[in-house]
Amino acid sequence: NWNSVRIVAKQSSVTLTRSPGFPSSETRRIPKQQRALARVEKILDAAERAAAEYGTDDVGSTDIAQVAGVPIGSVYQYFPDKFSIYFGATARYHGQVVELAASRLADHAPAHWHDVPTAWVNATADTLRARAGMRAIAAGVHPKGLCVGKYRPSHAEIGDAIREMMQDSFPDQAAAIDAHTMGLGIEVALGLLEFAFRSDGNGDTRSISMASQLMVATLKTAIVA
Repeated sequence: NWNSVRIVAKQSSVTLTRSPGFPSSETRRIPKQQRALARVEKILDAAERAAAEYGTDDVGSTDIAQVAGVPIGSVYQYFPDKFSIYFGATARYHGQVVELAASRLADHAPAHWHDVPTAWVNATADTLRARAGMRAIAAGVHPKGLCVGKYRPSHAEIGDAIREMMQDSFPDQAAAIDAHTMGLGIEVALGLLEFAFRSDGNGDTRSISMASQLMVATLKTAIVA
């Protein structure tokens, strides 16, 4: 049922927070103790705040440490460079988006399979709208200009999460959508979401609606094939 999906999503979010979603070769140390987890959260929060104010291109690990109020050595315990910090923030954001989408689906059971990817698109848009730092980090959007670096969660991780949310109520459709088609749908949706926030700081509603519609249309090609 959808309550169990919400619990799975919450657990996924915690996992992403604890192990910030990039290869172990880019991670110096995985935080396990509560104090270490809190410090990593503080660093990721600081990365979002710094990105919101300055964008991502001109902000380094030292700047993020300063915003977080922690020694740079503490940052380097977990993150070798600013890129790994941003990937960590993106992984956390991805987990939170999944949790939000799953929570909404648990509260209002979907009537059709396409309500699931639509819930993910809307949760992504709402999260980007509320968090300027993630608009800069994940969508490359900042008032001072586009950021060169965009740190997207992996399409495979997003696709697995969407498929998991579909599984209980729509198992046949979930099984029919192959990884390539899911990846195309996610790419289309993320591209339109980025455009939505470039053209309007609150997210252009027409572009967000089109993100849902075109993602569903893309996934439908696998279901009806």
